[in-house]
Amino acid sequence: MTNLWPDIKKSRLEAIGGHLFLASWRRSGKIFIRISAYLPGRPNTKNDLRELVSRTFAEFDLTAEFDC
Repeated sequence: MTNLWPDIKKSRLEAIGGHLFLASWRRSGKIFIRISAYLPGRPNTKNDLRELVSRTFAEFDLTAEFDC
């Protein structure tokens, strides 16, 4: 869950309305998902994103394991 654009400024993310990147792949019987997101006007810490992902997965009776 690292930023795809490490040098992008917050003002630029605000100007473009935020961003969401999601990629997934399967390996050894597991599905891996990479998420990078910025939502204007909301907290955007790794912990906030983990919580949001966990709640979303729970809606589908899935459990997320985080690597970072």
